[in-house]
Amino acid sequence: MPEIQPQPTAPEMMLTMLKSMVATMEELLAAGDPALPMPSTHVCGHGKDSWTLLYNLIDHEAEHFQAVNEARYEAKDAKSPMERIAADWLSARAHFLGSLIGLDVAEFHTPAGPGQWSPFQVADHLLKLEHHALATMRRDGALSQPGDA
Repeated sequence: MPEIQPQPTAPEMMLTMLKSMVATMEELLAAGDPALPMPSTHVCGHGKDSWTLLYNLIDHEAEHFQAVNEARYEAKDAKSPMERIAADWLSARAHFLGSLIGLDVAEFHTPAGPGQWSPFQVADHLLKLEHHALATMRRDGALSQPGDA
């Protein structure tokens, strides 16, 4: 009898999808704009080009996002306040990361103007602020200390 494989948890699938997206972005960005007009034989490309294929995948993902949200709504399975914060923060982080796409090393480290931070400094600030806020919440007792059960 074949062994039953355990089903991944939502956090495990989220991590898998995030890792996959990083690899996908690296490959797409390495190929650059010349890849977009190339013909696509993928069914989601509808016999057109790679640009059409990729935008259809984005639209497809948006449709599934709406379907999952609708199913949760119909089941009265609303996110808790903390789940909503986590989802909103993840969305904000994804938008911020998207703003960094295409910056070369010099652009990433160059401030937009006098007295302004570079994109790197902003990213570093956001990471430090995130870590400081969580450390403060742990110290305040709102979160458990790492290793506490």
